[in-house]
Amino acid sequence: MTDQAGAHILLVEDHEDSAEMITIFLEAEGYSVRWVSNATDALTVFAPGASDAPRPDLVLLDLTLPDLDGLELGRRLKQTVPDLPPIIVMSAKSAQAVESAADSIQAAGFVRKPFATEKLVGSIQAVLAAHPPQPRA
Repeated sequence: MTDQAGAHILLVEDHEDSAEMITIFLEAEGYSVRWVSNATDALTVFAPGASDAPRPDLVLLDLTLPDLDGLELGRRLKQTVPDLPPIIVMSAKSAQAVESAADSIQAAGFVRKPFATEKLVGSIQAVLAAHPPQPRA
């Protein structure tokens, strides 16, 4: 397995409590987490010259967002972002609906809420092993 310490994760989650819990846990695991609460801010992360923050190595994408459906956000990212990092879809919808959504945007993985933190970390590790982060300049 590749060294994943310090991998940058973009968390797209509209519920602040969930985002805080996920962020705290992932940072304790050695990941760097940037949280945005809506699709507009997620799109901005990938806009050319939009930020000095490091480019994400992985996107954790909730399907229910306040301004745009997570599926539509995933489609837009796939269409507009060259070398888009892998996406893991998260949702409290039925397992079949979450898997179908992940398939429709060719996500690298999915987790159903509520999830055990070990399940989320296992999914992240598997996806990053299959799609290693690019070396930073």
